[in-house]
Amino acid sequence: YKFEVKDSTAYLIMEYVEGTTLERFLREHDGDLTLDVVAHVFSSIAHALEVAHSHNVLHLDIKPANVLINRQGEVKVTDFGLATLADANGTGRAGGGTIGYMPPEQLDIETGTVDERADIFALACVIYEGLCGSAPFMAATPADSLDRIIGGATYPGELIPHFPPGAEAALMSALSPMPQDRPNSIEAFCDQLLAGLGSVREGRRSLEQMVGELSDDEQELDDIEPSHYEDDAIEVDPALGWAGTRWSHARDYTMRTISALTCGTFSFLLMQTTGVAALPGLVIAAIAIGAA
Repeated sequence: YKFEVKDSTAYLIMEYVEGTTLERFLREHDGDLTLDVVAHVFSSIAHALEVAHSHNVLHLDIKPANVLINRQGEVKVTDFGLATLADANGTGRAGGGTIGYMPPEQLDIETGTVDERADIFALACVIYEGLCGSAPFMAATPADSLDRIIGGATYPGELIPHFPPGAEAALMSALSPMPQDRPNSIEAFCDQLLAGLGSVREGRRSLEQMVGELSDDEQELDDIEPSHYEDDAIEVDPALGWAGTRWSHARDYTMRTISALTCGTFSFLLMQTTGVAALPGLVIAAIAIGAA
């Protein structure tokens, strides 16, 4: 929203997104996402990249950890820390990325020349992960990831029954190791994939409910103070029974009980000696004094 400088400190003022990351959301709902939900997530990320690319900005680090979902089911792309400006030809120099989501041209640290199709590849990896449960080219090293990319990903239709053929063709095209074989723009990729994937509107509704439930669960856990558990926990030594309790309030309640009985008994005897009331009245008065 804003950029400020105060004394020697420069800082950004950014939107606060109450919700979760796509990375955590996928972990919580592994294998539980409908095509509608994936369609909504894909459409939203694609739109964000479309806006960025229209301003010659290449993101170059699209991954689930850099996608936020708020409690209204809105999807937002964040962390432009590795982004670069494209030149007049639409290309730029990559300064890094995340293994498993980088295409071969971004993995090549010597040239590192990229364009919009690098973001298209990364977005395809994210959507594949949302559909199939794992990123297709995740590996420990860039070389291993490159080998997997060249070997090709498993077709979604082999993992998901009745997967739309048109959406599968669009996704596998975007995962191609050769940039020229991928869609040449985010808009083109979006048109091809969404044509057979699912309902964006229904996906938004479902996502809002799912993220809302996840956030509510987190809030309930945050609202619970650990000290309450410690105060109310009762631990008894079997050999000593309640005399050996380690309940934090036990001593307090024991002292109160002894005090009440002592005061009540003493008051009963004193009033009986002076004859101030009959027996029922003495008992009631002694109980009242002891309780007080």
